[in-house]
Amino acid sequence: MHKKKQRSNIKKILIIFFILAFITAIIITSLLLVTYQKLPNVSILKNNEYKPLIHIYDQNTRLIKSYGTENSNYIVYEELPCYLVDSVISIEDKKSLNHFGIDFYAIPRALINNIKSGYYAQGASTITQQLAKLYFLSPEKTLKRKIKEMLLAYKLEQNFTKKEILELYLNKAYFGSGNYGIYSASLDYFAKDVSQISLHESALLAGLLKAPTKFSPKNNPELSEKRTNLVLEVMLKNNLISEEEYVISQYQDNAWDANLSNTDNYKYYLNYILDNVEETQIFPFNIHINTQFDAKLTKIIDNIINQYQQNYPALQNTQIGVIAMSYNGALKAMIGGYNYKKSQYNRSVNAKRQSGSAFKIFTYIEAFKNGYASDDKIIDEEITINDWQPKNYDGKYRGAITLREAFVLSVNSVAAKLANEVGLENIIAGAKKLGINSPIPKLPSIALGTNEVTLLEMVTAYAVIANGGYKVMPYAIENITDNYNNILYQPDLSNEKILDKKTVKQITNLLHGVVIWGTGKNAQIQNMTVRGKTGTSQNYRDAWFIGFTDDLVMGIWLGNDNNKSLANISGGGYPAKLFAEILTKYYQDKTD
Repeated sequence: MHKKKQRSNIKKILIIFFILAFITAIIITSLLLVTYQKLPNVSILKNNEYKPLIHIYDQNTRLIKSYGTENSNYIVYEELPCYLVDSVISIEDKKSLNHFGIDFYAIPRALINNIKSGYYAQGASTITQQLAKLYFLSPEKTLKRKIKEMLLAYKLEQNFTKKEILELYLNKAYFGSGNYGIYSASLDYFAKDVSQISLHESALLAGLLKAPTKFSPKNNPELSEKRTNLVLEVMLKNNLISEEEYVISQYQDNAWDANLSNTDNYKYYLNYILDNVEETQIFPFNIHINTQFDAKLTKIIDNIINQYQQNYPALQNTQIGVIAMSYNGALKAMIGGYNYKKSQYNRSVNAKRQSGSAFKIFTYIEAFKNGYASDDKIIDEEITINDWQPKNYDGKYRGAITLREAFVLSVNSVAAKLANEVGLENIIAGAKKLGINSPIPKLPSIALGTNEVTLLEMVTAYAVIANGGYKVMPYAIENITDNYNNILYQPDLSNEKILDKKTVKQITNLLHGVVIWGTGKNAQIQNMTVRGKTGTSQNYRDAWFIGFTDDLVMGIWLGNDNNKSLANISGGGYPAKLFAEILTKYYQDKTD
């Protein structure tokens, strides 16, 4: 009797379960149908007017450059090389020809891999879904948007052939370094028509689609080559190329750096902007990007760099990075090398180099936070810390000196002593809080700047000091609007106080002393207060000067891409001189 009652209860539960499941299915299906009915009309993509159009304006709302005009070259499917088609399909959507817009087998696989890795490591979007996202959807990562993406993908598959979908996608997709669409990418990277690109070049372009900024050969040549080789290996595995073709591709030129069609250094800034637009995933048909770009300052920097390259043999072919920003992080100018025509690699943002004594601010800031004062004395002497023996650059030891003297004269032994006393972990934490995102090893030598950082990170940190101790988040884009002036994007700026007033005042006074009577005397500007710090890395491989005036922070780095010595060039030499000459000219022009 008990068992019969138990079976009866189970039966009731199952009936209720199936009823609820049925009702749920009806509700979900109804919602999907309603959502499907409200989807955009995808047939508009048949109209060739719908091509990416991007206007970029400077800080005075003057147009700098437009990308992807309405009459720009649109590549039809028949003009796409077979290598390119196979490369894209094999690495982006190998089941492209066998699904109806959604790859249901890829979704659980991606979910499992993401759970294993603990973060979003793998997506499951088909090329059709990516096309839907590019043309019709916002960048928000929500379940609602994902459902719309999948429904739009299905709708696209009902209205377009597989060839048309791939054609539309490649003409719209972002390929990094300011290139929207396959035509622009092929021309910029290889100076070739799309129909002429090789197997190796096709694989490079296909590899960019996953993360255009990350894998751009202009930003990360080595990473780009690894990604290209991965695409080629997948093609070989899928029998899309032969062993012979695979081997030959290894010897084909990665020809992007042979393109000398661009000559202007201001394009380092434009590429930085476009890479940031790609990261925000804002891809409506027409957008207007309003920036903080200062055309006058950029032109002055460019002209003076050219003069130095021509007039000083020691600087010929030496790379240079320059970043200027407002106290709040607004990027006014950015030069990533001495000649964009020869190399589009942005050293100011991507190159990690030893900053030398310019990094000492983080040690002294921690010292001041822990009760030290500028007039406190410390012994300048030979020391040993965990088998490490830091040497002063001039080989001299001065005995008891104040912290002000030690900083202004860039005394290494004192910086090492202070770092040992305040704690490396505190220095690392403080540096990260001020804007250093690069890894900092817990080694005593970081007190002397032996760790590698970017120029952008260092200028950001100095801007915190300049503005009185408030967090700085560098930004180039003021906002992005559509044709109707609707704001699509604005940077999220912080106003967090991260340094107390007393600490800021003490480190600012020290930076002033560096320029008045220390290693940065060459950075002095007539009738103007300048504060800053020099930096010279081991064996003169890098030379830095980072400083600020009453309204502008600017950092200058000199070095060689191969890390060879700069022949005794220090941060107090050409970098400090460039700083003074650039800003002297800039402020003169502002008052004229």
